[in-house]
Amino acid sequence: MKHLSLLAALLLASTAAFAQTAPAPAPAPANSGQPIEITATETVEWLRNEKQYVARKDVIVKQGAMEIHSDLLTADYREGAESSMEIWQLTAEGNVKILDETTTAYGDHGVYDVTKGVAVLTGKDLKLVSPDQTVTATERMEYHANDRLAKAIGNATVVRAKDTLKANTLTAYFKDETVAAPAAQTAKPANSPLGGGGNIDRLEADGNVVIKTPTETIYGSKAVYRADTNTANITGKVRLERGENVLEGNRAEVNLTTNVSKMFGSEKEGGRVRGVFFPGSDTLTNNKGQDKPAAVPAQPPAPSVPAAPAPAPVAAPAVPEAVSPVPPAPAPAKVSPRIDY
Repeated sequence: MKHLSLLAALLLASTAAFAQTAPAPAPAPANSGQPIEITATETVEWLRNEKQYVARKDVIVKQGAMEIHSDLLTADYREGAESSMEIWQLTAEGNVKILDETTTAYGDHGVYDVTKGVAVLTGKDLKLVSPDQTVTATERMEYHANDRLAKAIGNATVVRAKDTLKANTLTAYFKDETVAAPAAQTAKPANSPLGGGGNIDRLEADGNVVIKTPTETIYGSKAVYRADTNTANITGKVRLERGENVLEGNRAEVNLTTNVSKMFGSEKEGGRVRGVFFPGSDTLTNNKGQDKPAAVPAQPPAPSVPAAPAPAPVAAPAVPEAVSPVPPAPAPAKVSPRIDY
């Protein structure tokens, strides 16, 4: 459970098609070789026939830096190669809280398969809180140590500072810690949306993706963030809104280092991109109305002066019909198949 904190790195993410390569085996968690301590304020029962330990009321399970708090805790054990009481699964019920050095996860029901390295948390108010972000979901949260991935499933939302990411499913894939990467690759980019740690390989968001920042909102079907390039790729009827201005296309690339967004059209639709821009609008804000000029306060009326006698009327010269008093409006500009925003 040492890697529970990696769940907190979920910011832009979800399942998409990638190269079908077998994942590298993850190193054993540092806590795995340490003893498991179970305490409770009511009882701790040893059910020999069922091969279980059952703890009731204000239960706390500790293993290294990891803790599980719950109302009821069941620990299933079996005879292993090195021990006749090898605990292979922990099941927590009621007011479940899982903690490590930096992260706290909340739920109603939690199951941790110690041997498989899979933790699943479910409940009504699923939440995972780290120092710089909060992850919520309505269905479940998972961490798969052997596959090096974590998921938030069902209306998953990540809030970090002023940025928000929403999707049906969010998934984080972690780097293999057994392979030493060059310093340039392990360093987290200055504008990276990731909260802590340099071990994220990629983040994926799948289904009804909405990314909101203080300056813009992006909609799409899928989004993939890659840590090595600090870029996000959004696909599926992408719409980018910045104030009243809108860009629409089939795919968008966002470079979080250069703060440049590129919109691409669909080849099936002739590769066209649609952009609607309002002259005079403030493209640096999402708040409509803030781009309008401030109202000038009315000036007090000037003191009245006796009117001079009106001069005799003078006829204005006739304007030739060939000359138009209003210049013609300029022709609309053509939209390029790709727009850098």
